[in-house]
Amino acid sequence: MGIIETIAGFFLTGVAGMLAVGLAMAGRDGETPAESREAERDAERFRRLLDDAPVAITLLRMDGTLIYANRAFRDLVRASEDQPLHASGLAYLVPEDQVKARARLVALKRGEGGTVRRTLVRHDGARRIVQITSRPMTLEGEPIIHSVLADVTELEEARAEAEASLSLLRSTLEATDDGILVVSRERRPVVYNQRFCEIWHLDPETIERSSDEALLQKVLDQLEDPEAFLAETEALYAAPERESFDVLYFRDGRVIERYSRPQRQGDVVTGRVWSFRDVTMRDMAEQALRESEYKFARAFWLSPDAMIISRFRDGYYLDVNAGFERLTGYSRAEAIGRTPIELGFTDAEARARFIAMVEAEGHVRDWEVQITRRDGQRRTCLISSERLEVGGETCLITVARDVTEKLAAERALRYSEEKFARAFRSTPDAITITRLRDGMILDVNESFERISGHRRDEVIGKKMADIGIWSADQRQRMVEALEREGRIREMPFRFVMAHGEVRDFLVSAEIFELEGEALLVAISRDVTEQKRAQEALRAREAQLSTVVSNVPVVLFALDREGRFTLSEGKGLASLGLAPGEVVGQSAFELYAGYPDVVQALRRTLTGVPVSW
Repeated sequence: MGIIETIAGFFLTGVAGMLAVGLAMAGRDGETPAESREAERDAERFRRLLDDAPVAITLLRMDGTLIYANRAFRDLVRASEDQPLHASGLAYLVPEDQVKARARLVALKRGEGGTVRRTLVRHDGARRIVQITSRPMTLEGEPIIHSVLADVTELEEARAEAEASLSLLRSTLEATDDGILVVSRERRPVVYNQRFCEIWHLDPETIERSSDEALLQKVLDQLEDPEAFLAETEALYAAPERESFDVLYFRDGRVIERYSRPQRQGDVVTGRVWSFRDVTMRDMAEQALRESEYKFARAFWLSPDAMIISRFRDGYYLDVNAGFERLTGYSRAEAIGRTPIELGFTDAEARARFIAMVEAEGHVRDWEVQITRRDGQRRTCLISSERLEVGGETCLITVARDVTEKLAAERALRYSEEKFARAFRSTPDAITITRLRDGMILDVNESFERISGHRRDEVIGKKMADIGIWSADQRQRMVEALEREGRIREMPFRFVMAHGEVRDFLVSAEIFELEGEALLVAISRDVTEQKRAQEALRAREAQLSTVVSNVPVVLFALDREGRFTLSEGKGLASLGLAPGEVVGQSAFELYAGYPDVVQALRRTLTGVPVSW
């Protein structure tokens, strides 16, 4: 029973007693005038006691009619001494409570007293929550209801606030990702949340009916080191003022952080609060981060490229790797704490452009720059950079790749390709580029078009045999020679032109690779006219030889130094010489004994005609 109910019961009992005494005094017969006056004075004293009682007291008829109310009731409903009260006590209740009150009157008529809470409306319109304790009684033979009313508005508001606070606390406990357990000094669970149940695989019923010691026994088999867990727990209970933190490793792989601190009411320790946080994912993330940092560190130090970590705001080098030392010629100790401007790698204007690019895009990719090494050598680098946070400081991680040789090789390749392209376009010989595996034509030059009579767009993507230039056997012969020798030089072939003419060519070819495909480049020189001229020359020489061999003459030919290059004629026999016998000898030496002949020969070699 609450304090208000106790007070209400006390006053109800007192009111009933006072009324009974007052009635007894007022109803005595045969008393003397003095006794009658004394009885009236006692009755007045009882009435004043009721009127001055600190709690509101009312008397109602069984239909709710108000027949008495003390000053405390008037104060409760804000009615002055001269202000009439409502005829019915029910009129002071809000409409919905009036309905309940009428139902309550029926129970009171049956003699059922009790306590209810209702909302009362004052004369000024304000509403108050009151607790009404009522009992039926009889006054002068009439059944009535006497009630004690207590204003519990502030108490209700405080209770609502307490309930809201408790609800908030409970919601907070359930919302947190930590498992919470509060244990009393007697080591009984007082408060816990659902997360605690989930972490320890316990159901609420088990927690409610178990002591802390029993709970400990139920969870020990979940831990990798139950003895250490139990020892630390007991040590904490033995030292109520102590706070603690430790990490629990579960057999199922989970990692739980355990916090504990005393619960206090003022300065008095009343229990202990345990908090359990599942950090398995964080632990895994931290492990992954450590592994990542280890991998980054290895990549940083082992990278062949120069890598720099610098402060974003001023460019100060915080760290550099071995690749930086190789590229720049500066040691790590010489570089750390200095800026690229101080080391002569850049100037303020160029760095400002670089920083602007980082701020605009968040990173820089393959920015080509020139740097000067410590030894004065100029190197071309591609710079890539990105922002990162190091200890709360915005920094840059920068990779510098030395492309000096690569660019030189690319320039050389472009020059070589340009030379090849010029030669390809301008050479008078026909050039074809075909695929080695099947002979498909990939490109031809203008000379091929001019010599063969086939346009470039007609032959690209086709095979030589398909357009009738040569047979598959001829190509096979050339491929076999290439595979055997690696290249061919001036191998004779006969090709059929677009208009049907057959012409003679000397073909030189080599195999090369482009993007993983073996290709064949062939240069075909048209020697048809040369061959025809040579054949004509050989025919004329044969005719001349026949004439010379059958006519009694001597035919000599000398070079500019006077050596015989030709010695023919039937007349050589008369000189005791065989044909070709003196070829390669000096005419001056042969005729040294004939000065006139030597003189004539010298004049002849100067271009003067001589007969002798």
